[in-house]
Amino acid sequence: MEKGFKGSIDDYIAAKRQQSQEFADEYDQEDIRLKLAVMISQKRREANLSQAQLAEKASLPQSTVARIELGDNYPSSKTLQAIAKALNKKLSVQLV
Repeated sequence: MEKGFKGSIDDYIAAKRQQSQEFADEYDQEDIRLKLAVMISQKRREANLSQAQLAEKASLPQSTVARIELGDNYPSSKTLQAIAKALNKKLSVQLV
């Protein structure tokens, strides 16, 4: 945070988003990536699968699953569909 800023982290982020469209766009992209990471990791654990087991069921390298769960990889729709199918889930995308 910038020196002298008074307020919460949410206030700081809101202010930065208003100041810079580039910041807002990058923040939104990162938010999507991290939400996907958490969601996939959570669903995998609920299914009692290791990363290797999920990768095998989805016909993906284990390293791909690991990178997605770390938020280091933005998966393609094809990869997301394979993961959803391996988890016996349906992939749903919304524009709101």
